[in-house]
Amino acid sequence: MRNAILLLAVLSLAVFASAYENETSGGALCGAPVPTEYTLSGLQAGGLAVAFVIGLAALAAAALNFKPLAKYKTTAVAAAMLLCIGSVGYYFLATPGYNSLFDSFGKAGSVHYHANLLVMINGKQLNLSQDKYMSTLSSPKSMFVHVHDGEGSVIHYHAPNVPLWYFFHISGMSLTSSCLQVDDNTYCSDSTHVLELFVNGGRVQDLANYVARDMHTTTNEDKLLLWYGPDDAAAIAQAESQVANHSCWYDETCPLPEGVTLPPESCSSG
Repeated sequence: MRNAILLLAVLSLAVFASAYENETSGGALCGAPVPTEYTLSGLQAGGLAVAFVIGLAALAAAALNFKPLAKYKTTAVAAAMLLCIGSVGYYFLATPGYNSLFDSFGKAGSVHYHANLLVMINGKQLNLSQDKYMSTLSSPKSMFVHVHDGEGSVIHYHAPNVPLWYFFHISGMSLTSSCLQVDDNTYCSDSTHVLELFVNGGRVQDLANYVARDMHTTTNEDKLLLWYGPDDAAAIAQAESQVANHSCWYDETCPLPEGVTLPPESCSSG
């Protein structure tokens, strides 16, 4: 019995350590996931830790033949094992390192590329350079994707396979195939307005799930126009011509304008 309990404790701790390392490593170029990307709240994580410790303590007491538990040893061991296995299993499945959504993105820090973005709503540009959209060291948005340093026209990707909707999500907005939500306003396709994504001049069907291309595998950085308004070809074409190409500064495929200095990049702010 003692050997079985000891083995369970060691295995449980190993799984916890493995999940914790995966959750906090984020790849060679990245730190820990930002708070909004943890799939467990602090309260949930604390509760699981308490449950695990209680279960482990009960197992230890049973192994040491603690007298008050002698009469209920079988029940106590079963309950303790349930607490340990349940808390470890829940933690294992809920952490970013093992969460299916984050797994689908790929490892943070495994790539580093950029895309240009312009969002037009009823003929007006959405200012993505506002502080509330910026990822900073003190207030990071995502270890996978973000904008930073007051330059809202350039999306920074630190993981492959990150869909466009996720960028809007971490920026405090929402994007689906038919609706864009910004602050308290929702813009949906209807009989007079369309929500469309144009990439390098071409219309994209599944706009929310579009994944920007790594410029290292293409000839040019992606230029994205997210358009909400009348389906007016001339107006859309004019808006496409306004999509900046500042991502080439960061990809070092074009010269920096005089007086422009780019800061060092990291997974939280670069």
